[in-house]
Amino acid sequence: MEVERERSKTTRLGWSKILTVTMICLLTACLFADQNLMAPNLTAISQEFSFTPQQRDEKLGGEVAFAFFLAGAPIALWIGWLADKMPRKWLFCGVVILGEGPALATLWVKSYHELLFLRALTGIAVGGALPLIFSMLGDMFENERRNVVSAIVSLSQGFGISIGQFISGVVGPQHGWRLPFAIVAVPSIVFTCLAALCMTEPQRGSSEAALRTRGPTQKQTVYTEKISMGKACGLFTIQTNLLVFLQGVTGCLPWAVIVTFLNDYLSQEKHFTIQSSTAILTAYNVGGMCGFLIGGLVGQIVYNRNSTYVGVLMASTTSLGIFPLMYLLNLPEDPPAVPVLCVIAFFGGVIACVTGANIRAVLLNVNAPETRGSAFAVYTLMDDLGKGFGPAAISGLIALSGGRQAAFNGAVLVGWSSCALLLLCICLTLRKDEQKLQQQIKLGQGATRCCFV
Repeated sequence: MEVERERSKTTRLGWSKILTVTMICLLTACLFADQNLMAPNLTAISQEFSFTPQQRDEKLGGEVAFAFFLAGAPIALWIGWLADKMPRKWLFCGVVILGEGPALATLWVKSYHELLFLRALTGIAVGGALPLIFSMLGDMFENERRNVVSAIVSLSQGFGISIGQFISGVVGPQHGWRLPFAIVAVPSIVFTCLAALCMTEPQRGSSEAALRTRGPTQKQTVYTEKISMGKACGLFTIQTNLLVFLQGVTGCLPWAVIVTFLNDYLSQEKHFTIQSSTAILTAYNVGGMCGFLIGGLVGQIVYNRNSTYVGVLMASTTSLGIFPLMYLLNLPEDPPAVPVLCVIAFFGGVIACVTGANIRAVLLNVNAPETRGSAFAVYTLMDDLGKGFGPAAISGLIALSGGRQAAFNGAVLVGWSSCALLLLCICLTLRKDEQKLQQQIKLGQGATRCCFV
C-alpha cells in the first residue's frame, strides 16, 4: 500500500510541474529560434561582406556553423557537469540570456568576424541548454512518460527553429538580415525573467521507480548520490550511451544540409524565390514538429510494451527519411508546384523527426540522475560534431565535386544510412542497461563508475 501511494503521488501532474514544463518549452523555443536565422539570407549576407559564392558556402555555411556548434563545446561540457551539481533552474535562465544577448547585438554587426564571434556565443548557449533541460525532465517524469515529455520539449525546439527561420525568410528580404535577430531576442529575454520567477527546481532522482521499491530495511527515498569524475567516465562504459553518442555524429550530417544550406540551395540552384524556398523548408520543419509529437506518442506505446523495439522504430523511420529529402535535392527542371513540394517536405519532416523524439528518452532511461546532465552534454557535443564539421565537410565536398547537389546527396545517404544501423543496434543493449541502472539505484549504488578513476 505504501508503494502504491508513493507511485500515485509521483505520477500525478501538479500545477507546479505543468508550469515548469511550460516555461521550459517556451524558453527552448525562444533559444532555438536563433539557430537558423541566417539560412534564408545567406546570399544577402555574403553580398554585404563581398563574398564569392564559394566563400559564401565556406564562411557562412562552414565556418559560422563550425563556430556555432563547436566553439562552445568545452563550455557546454562544463555546463553539463554543473547541471549534476547545482540548481538547474538558474543555470538554464542564465544560459538563455547568454544566447539572446549576442543575438540582439547582431543588430550592430559591421564585419564578418564580429558575426562569427556572436554566433559562437549563441552556440554556447544552445549547446549548454539541452543538458539542463533533460536533467530536469528526468527528475520530473518516470520512464513511462519520458518519451512523450521528450517529444513535447523536442516539439518546442523544432517550433523555435521553424518560427525563427520563417521570420528571417519573411522579414529579411524586405528589412535586412539583421532585424530578425532582434525580433527573436527581445521577447526571449522578457520570457526568461518571467521563467526565473515561475519555474520550480525538481528534486534530483525523485521519479526513479527503484526508490519506491526498496525493501523495508531501506527507508530512505531521497536520492543523495553525487556526480564524480569516476561516474562521468563511467558514462562511456554503458553500451547504449556509446550507440546514442555515435549516431549523433553521422545522423546530423543530413541535418547540416537542411539547416545550413537547403533554403539557399532551393533559391539559388533550383531558382525558387526566397519566400517559396522558405515555405518549403518551413513545411519540413512543421512536419518535423508533428513528427516529434507522433513519434513520442508511438514511441511511448512501443516502449511501454517492449523497450527493445524502440530501436527498430528509430532505425526504420531514419532510413525512410532519406527519400523525401533526396527528392527535394534532385528536383527536375520543371518541378511540381510549391504547395505540392510543401506536402512532400511536410511528410519528410514527420518521418525524419521520430528518432529525435525517442533518442533522448533512451538516454534518460539508462543514466542515473546524478549523471544525466553530463550524459546530455556529451550527447550534445557529439551532435554538434556532426552539425559543426558537417557543413565544413560539405563545403569541402562542394569544392571537390564542383557542385552542391552531389555533395548534399552524399551527405544525406551516408549520414542517415549509418545512423539507422547504429540505432538498430540499440535493440541489443537498451533493456539490459535499463535493468542494470534500476538495480544499482535500488541498492543505493548510483551511477556506474569507471574502474580506472
